[in-house]
Amino acid sequence: MQYPLNLGGKYKRRKLAEFAASVKSMNYAEIKNVDVANGPGVRVSLFVSGCTHHCPGCFNPETWDFAYGTEFGEAEIEKTPEPMKQLGPKDRQGKFTACYTKKAQPDYKGTLKGGRSVVFEAKHTSGDRLEQSVVTDDQRKRLDRHMALGAECFVMVSFGFREFFKVPWAIFRAMKEHYGRKYIKPEDVQEYKVKYIGGVLRFL
Repeated sequence: MQYPLNLGGKYKRRKLAEFAASVKSMNYAEIKNVDVANGPGVRVSLFVSGCTHHCPGCFNPETWDFAYGTEFGEAEIEKTPEPMKQLGPKDRQGKFTACYTKKAQPDYKGTLKGGRSVVFEAKHTSGDRLEQSVVTDDQRKRLDRHMALGAECFVMVSFGFREFFKVPWAIFRAMKEHYGRKYIKPEDVQEYKVKYIGGVLRFL
C-alpha cells in the first residue's frame, strides 16, 4: 500500500493512520549508529525493510521483502560505555589521547522481547583461531554472574569478518572440556554459525 508524499493536512494524517493500522509488524534491515556515508556529518541511519519500487541496480535488493531483517521490538541492546580519562589537550581536529579508567565490561547488554536479559561479548580475529584468553577475567566474572541470574550470555565471534558465530557462554568458558584446548577454530563451532545478510548479523 502506498500513499502520495504530497498529501496535506488532515487527509494525509488520516491516510497515514490507516496505513499504520494495516501494518501488523515492521522490520528493519540495519541500524548504523555512526554513519558518515549517507549524508553530511555524523548521523544515525535506520534502514527499514520493504520496498515496492524495485529499482534496477539497487544496492540492497534483499531488503525489498517486508519480512526481511529484524522486527521492531524484538530486542533493545546497547553498547556498554567504557569510562575514559583524557590524558592531554585536544588537537586541532578535536582528537586526544586517553586511557580506560575501568576494567572492561561485557560489550553489549539489553533485554529481549519477553523480558529476558541478554549480555554478550564481541570478539574478532584475522587468524584461524580465537584464544579463550581474549575474554578478560573481569568480563568472565561478569558473564558468569549474569548467566547465573538467567540472562542469555554468549560471545559473538568473527573470523576475518567472513564467518560469524554466536557461541554460548557456557561453551566458551569451558572450551578445554569441549574442544580439548583453550582456543576455537571455525570448524569447531559450525553449529553456532550466524547468517550475515545485507550487512546485518542475524543472531536474534
